[in-house]
Amino acid sequence: MGPIDKALSSKAIYTGFKNGVKKVAEDIMSKDSESAAKIDKATTHWLHRSNGTHSTDLDMPIPVLPGILGHSNISVTCGYFLTKKDALSDAIKILAN
Repeated sequence: MGPIDKALSSKAIYTGFKNGVKKVAEDIMSKDSESAAKIDKATTHWLHRSNGTHSTDLDMPIPVLPGILGHSNISVTCGYFLTKKDALSDAIKILAN
């Protein structure tokens, strides 16, 4: 297969994702209808948020993230930071000493 001449459109990515999600949901419906219903609601934005959250978990520099995620305002990006109990506990111990 040769190089890709053209990037996929957002609509093509979304459509492909939704078709795949629908297939997975249909495949597991008889075994686990609750999970199937959750999977069927998945969107490409879930992938976007997961990318942002995992990037913060991997300590990607905060000033870089808005550009990667396409955010014009860093306050939007800050919503991707999840405070973990261990990190919060460690911070409290540092402040206490």
